[in-house]
Order: sequence, then C-alpha cells, then structure tokens
Amino acid sequence: MSLLSQLPRRRADATPTLVMVIVCAGVVLASLDLFIVNVALPDIARDLHTKSLSSLSWILNAYAIVYASMLVLLGRLSESHRRENGFLLGVALFTIASAACGLADDLAMLVVFRIVQAIGAALLTPTSLSLVLATTSPERRHGAVRAWTAIGGLAAALGPVVGGLLVAASWRWVFLVNVPIGVAAVVVGWRHLPRVEGHPVPRPDALGAVLVTVGVAALTLGLVKGNDWGWGSPATVVSLIGAVIALALFALHCARRVAAMESYMGFVEVGVGLLPAGGGLTYIARRAAEMAAAGNANGDLFPFLRDAFTSAATARVGTSANENRKLGFLLWSDVVVAHKGELLHVASTQIRSMFESGYRPPMKTTFPVAGRNAIATIKGQLVNMRDGGFISAHDFDIAALIADVVCGGDVDAGSLVTEEYLMALERKHFCGLLDHPKTQERIMGMLQTGKPIRN
Repeated sequence: MSLLSQLPRRRADATPTLVMVIVCAGVVLASLDLFIVNVALPDIARDLHTKSLSSLSWILNAYAIVYASMLVLLGRLSESHRRENGFLLGVALFTIASAACGLADDLAMLVVFRIVQAIGAALLTPTSLSLVLATTSPERRHGAVRAWTAIGGLAAALGPVVGGLLVAASWRWVFLVNVPIGVAAVVVGWRHLPRVEGHPVPRPDALGAVLVTVGVAALTLGLVKGNDWGWGSPATVVSLIGAVIALALFALHCARRVAAMESYMGFVEVGVGLLPAGGGLTYIARRAAEMAAAGNANGDLFPFLRDAFTSAATARVGTSANENRKLGFLLWSDVVVAHKGELLHVASTQIRSMFESGYRPPMKTTFPVAGRNAIATIKGQLVNMRDGGFISAHDFDIAALIADVVCGGDVDAGSLVTEEYLMALERKHFCGLLDHPKTQERIMGMLQTGKPIRN
C-alpha cells in the first residue's frame, strides 16, 4: 500500500455512482470466481493429465476456504490504511493471480495461484464496501449496500453460465477473462477513486486473529468437503468440531458478544484427551478473579472457579444463552437475540456503537489466582471420583492439568499473574498430553469413529 501512495495520481471528481461501478467490478471478479471454474474441471483434468477428482476439487475448495478465512483478518488490517489503496492492491493481486492461473501447466501451480487469487479477493471485498459507505450519503447507504450485495450475488449465480461459454473456447479463458476487467478496474480506480483515509485502530490481536482465521477455515473445509468425505466421517466431524472450538474461543476473546438464545458453547477438548489451549482456561481464571473482586469475596476465588472448572473438565456444553451465562461462557452484559437471523444486524450495530464511542481495548493487567491450595482441593475431589469409577485415570490426569492452569500453578493463593503466564501453562500441558498414549488413542478413536472414547 505504501508503494501505491508514493506514485503520482491524476484524479477526477468521482460521483457515488462511479465509485459503485468501479468497486463492483472488483466484487464481480471475486464472486464470479467462486463458481465459474466448476464447469471447466473436465477440460482442466484432460489438459493437465489429472484423473483424481479429489485433487481437482482443490481448485475450487482452496479458493473458497482461503477467501472465507481471510476476510476478517484482511478487513481488520485494511482499516488503518487508505481504503482505495487496499481495494486497488486487492484487485491487482487478484488480476495477476488470474493471469498466472490461465498460464498454469500443472495442477499444483494452479491451486497455489488460486490461493493467491483468494487472498486478493479477501482484501478487495471489505475495502470495496468501505468505499461505498464512505462516498454515499447516510440516507442512501442502505440502498447502496443492497446494490453492492445484489451484484455480488448475481455474479456468483452467473458463474456457471459464464464459465460454460468460456470453456467452449478454452478452460484458460475462465481465468484470463478476469485480466482485462481487473486492469480496467485498477486504471479507472487509480484515476477516479476518492481518497478515503483509514482509522488509527490498534493492530489486530494475534491470538484472536489466529482463532477466527483457523475457525472459519475449518468450518469452510468441513462444509465444502462434507459431501465428498461423508457428513458423518471422522474428517468432517473433526473439522467441524475444530471450527466450533476455535470460534468459541474467539468469542470468549472478544470485547463484546452477541449470541442467539439457542447457542451451544463449551470446551470439548477432553473428548480427544486434550485441554483447551487457545486461551479458554486463561479466560476462566481471569473471569473468576473479576467476579471475586466484584463480589467482595475477600480473595477467595475457589467458589467462582468451581463451575467453570467442572464444565471444562467434563466437556459440558451449554445449550442456551442463559445456561452459557451461568457457565461463564457469556457475560450477563452480552447481548442475546431471540432469533439467530438477527445476529449479524445486531452485532454490526454493536460494532458501530463501540467505534463511535471511541472504544479501546483495556490495558493488560495482572490478576490473582487461587494457587496450590485450590489445586489440592480439586485433586482431592477428583481422587474420590476416580476411585468411585466415575472418571478414568486419564480423565483424572487431564482434569488435574486443567486445575493447574485455572488455579495458576504452584503459587500461593492470591498471587498475581499475567495472561501470558497462564497461556504458557496451557501450551505446556497441551503439548505434554499430545505425547500421551491415552490421548493418542482418543484422537485416533475420534478420527476412526467420529465419537469420543473413554480410556
């Protein structure tokens, strides 16, 4: 983006209509390529001497997975930069990758350039909407957003039709057709798009960025490969469960949450012999300290840890927003909507209100933990459960490690720790469990049967 800003530019006055035309050219490219390639697969297979349908499917799936998973991260990164530069960079990247796809002479090269295409599309999509909103008067924004959305949807719907026409000439034109459109969008946009400054926003949190990117990627992978693998197959089940875990941890990591009344949340890693290691146990410890301070508990954190620890150690899943509030997965201040169809609208309203009120993330501070005495209390209860046959020996080991994290390890009660300290404990115990034979048995059991085993 810095290179673009240094080049000379001659601008003309850009009306909202002209801006809409320019940005929709980019949106058409991104949406069209979701489905335009489908009809070209037989020709690609014949030309590239590939008979494996599973391998060919990655021409489609790699684009869909990367595009969906990178939208949030690239949209967030682009906020601090000029929006027209982000849009033009995305279109340029997409156009170059399209030309490379059209010239590819083997399947691996084609898939790699499809991934680059998806990254360009994921950058141009949010920046194009930002340009539309910035150049349209408030009373006309709803109509402009509807038009932007409708054009993208229409392009996706026309993908197979356009692809069928282009394949009659050559499958390579499915990709090369993007080049003149992209070049025109870059040239006209360079001359006419208005200057829209970014906002001085903080850099994205690394953990949150990883969780949302991995979660969306795993969800998209499970959905696009579900028919091929089978919806009940271990690979699909593991992919979708991984998506739920990553996105649930991301939700816990957010400053504010909007949840549907019927929401399923929980830490289910125990089912495969592991413990939550994406910040979930750290969240439990921090929330216990916050609730104890608010309740004037005189430093006694254990009552506030008990229920959350039990939920993590038994893989309990809350089935409603109210239950998730009681379990600590949602705050009482979080917004709950009656119907899941309202989630996106209400969440976007919350985001705008936070931005307009000047929200900034709170400073990271230390907080007290329950310490070794609480760990000993929990272990005493776990011994009774193990000896009574309610949990297995490996369940006991996992639960003891969970207790070690949420209570802060071998420290005195009330010791002050940081989130980084607890997350290091999470990672240490997670990696240790990965080497445990019992955990490996549980992972293999889940992969082979799609169901947790107890050993």
